Amino acid sequence: MKCLLIVVALVLAVSASSELSVAGRWSEFKLKHIKSYQDKVEETKRFAIFQNNLKKIEEHNARYETGEETYQMGITKFADMTSEEFGAMLRASYKRKPGTRAVYQAPADADIPASFDWRPKGVLNAVKDQGSCGSCWAFGSIAVVESALAIKTGNLLSLSEQQLVDCARGGIYFSEGCDGGYFQDALDYVSKNGVDSEAAYPYKGVDQACRPSGNPAGKIANWTDITPNNENDLANLVVTVGPIGVSLYAEPIQFYYKGIYTGYCIDSVEFVDHAVTAVGYGSEDGVDYWIIRNSWGDDWGEDGHFRIQRGVNKCAIANEAAYVIV
Repeated sequence: MKCLLIVVALVLAVSASSELSVAGRWSEFKLKHIKSYQDKVEETKRFAIFQNNLKKIEEHNARYETGEETYQMGITKFADMTSEEFGAMLRASYKRKPGTRAVYQAPADADIPASFDWRPKGVLNAVKDQGSCGSCWAFGSIAVVESALAIKTGNLLSLSEQQLVDCARGGIYFSEGCDGGYFQDALDYVSKNGVDSEAAYPYKGVDQACRPSGNPAGKIANWTDITPNNENDLANLVVTVGPIGVSLYAEPIQFYYKGIYTGYCIDSVEFVDHAVTAVGYGSEDGVDYWIIRNSWGDDWGEDGHFRIQRGVNKCAIANEAAYVIV
């Protein structure tokens, strides 16, 4: 009987410890990502979603530890959202616009190195965070412009995403600021008007009236589409031109932490919902990958980046891409 009581006590202790662990993670999550909810009902709902997501993350990572998965999941800032909510947020932040530019095609015999990475070369700013504004289209575009100018001039500037959110909309533009937009509008705007520095036109993450300084810090001459579905052209341009603006279906990377994403994805341009920047590529354990700069802060993924399988048009990553001409 005494032995039975000890066993029961141990089971209860383990159960309580597990519950405390989940509650502790929830508290850490809210503190780290400055989460607050409108009332207790909403917080209870979010905590339930968090627990479901945590279970999904732990089950996935158990497979990762046994070599069944090529990437690891983590508790990201989106861990209190359902996959449907996360997908809806992405679809609201990026829209597709038919390309009208002549496209670039690399020579069929183009020779590129086995791996390449712009990150240590001094042409990329620290990863930025778009926050709750649906402005990935502006962040992906500005990252490409900043890098192109740095490669050309040797001077790395931090330019204004907020100016594109405020100004590349209405009239001839179809973008809608924090409600989503097109990288084509962003690059058209910069080629016509230039763009202010981040300091002159700081990011607020909300829609504002357009108020450029009239003295743009960065200017480009033009921009060009890249042939759809051609990852060889994309790799050639990453090496010879610089970081390239790309778009993809991003719902599966809600909990990405590290590794190479090779999981299930919809590889159709019709489902593209997020604009990012390709900054390099490589191979690991026989898997080719892209190095992608995101705009969800440097505490997401691999210091703000993620790696995704290359050569299979994973998540439609090669369908919509562009580079700028300084």
